[in-house]
Amino acid sequence: MFFFNSLLHELDVEPIIRMSVPRLQAFFGLVQTFILEWLIGALIAAIYNISYSKGEDTTQNYF
Repeated sequence: MFFFNSLLHELDVEPIIRMSVPRLQAFFGLVQTFILEWLIGALIAAIYNISYSKGEDTTQNYF
């Protein structure tokens, strides 16, 4: 509990954490977590690429 409470800035997560979770539900939770993290990473990469390419000629060869 201490880890999750400190991770979420002292938001009390004790009422929503269950110890008896079915395996299928745990699997779907892991899959959803990976999909969400991939989408967030893709969004960050897209924002980075857009901001990097603005105002620069990306066709130049620097070698």
